[in-house]
Amino acid sequence: MCFGILPTVVAAYLSYDYSSYSISYCKFRLYIVHTLLMMSRSSVALACIDRFALCSSNVHIRALNQYHIAIRLVIVVCFVWLLIPIHMLVEVTIQMPAQRCGAAGIYSTIYGIYSAIVTTIPLMIMVIFSSMAIRGLQHVRSRVHPNIPINNSNVQTTARMKKTRYSIYDNIS
Repeated sequence: MCFGILPTVVAAYLSYDYSSYSISYCKFRLYIVHTLLMMSRSSVALACIDRFALCSSNVHIRALNQYHIAIRLVIVVCFVWLLIPIHMLVEVTIQMPAQRCGAAGIYSTIYGIYSAIVTTIPLMIMVIFSSMAIRGLQHVRSRVHPNIPINNSNVQTTARMKKTRYSIYDNIS
């Protein structure tokens, strides 16, 4: 984020945009900003999937909530987002006469469609899996049955569920 924001602020302050004069800087800057932004969006989407897996009542889905699986997925996502936007390094150029760094011609239309798709997919994943995690948390009370002592009288007994906090230090001797 700093790599994308800092040059923009400096260019606005100094009235000089280096990306309008250096084609390699123009391409590299747009590629890195896009890549890092998509990595962060995808990481948040993976976190939503992870929280859903943690809150699931299905044992097989809960088994996916493991540290080594999360690390592998983050590495794969980073690698994928280094490869997918390579087209930007080829197609982005400095537009003349306005000296603007960006896409031109039919590529600008294709890039607009591409941006809409790759921005929408992580957003949809976040919404879907977050709502599924919330629904799973709301149903957790219905899966827990408190032990109610059986009473022979006709008096109704009320049971309270007690929240217990567990610590990683509880099992250490």
